[in-house]
Amino acid sequence: GINAEYMGDDTILQHQDSDSLKELKVNRQRNIVAFSVLCVINDAIRKRKMSTADLFRTASTLPRTIQDNTGSNPSNSFNVTINTYQLTLLCERLLKLTIDPDDMSCFLSQLFKDGKKEITLTDFLNSFQRIQAVQTLPPMGALHNSFGS
Repeated sequence: GINAEYMGDDTILQHQDSDSLKELKVNRQRNIVAFSVLCVINDAIRKRKMSTADLFRTASTLPRTIQDNTGSNPSNSFNVTINTYQLTLLCERLLKLTIDPDDMSCFLSQLFKDGKKEITLTDFLNSFQRIQAVQTLPPMGALHNSFGS
């Protein structure tokens, strides 16, 4: 019955190698860091009455590299992308935020999934939502208990 299946799951969990648990914890830690950066950015844009989409559009007008010191004109094309440099610039210059570089790179790696160099507005909004979902996960302690210590 149901109990036997549940027990089965439990046994699987206990035999799970600690590497994957470590990875889970690292990922979760990264998600929490990324989420805290996201909160700082969200507060800053809320104060400026900007939306997440405005944030993206503004970033897309900034210089794309350190060498390039002129930005581009705002565009509503679906193909517009932003890169990590533009987003970092936006946070530093426009939002006047001072974010720890390690935290920022953690945030960027969560935002630009799979090592992507550039993302579109859709990716950007989806990533924002995904990072925000961290607050709905159970605390790591609760998760840890089911693995047996």
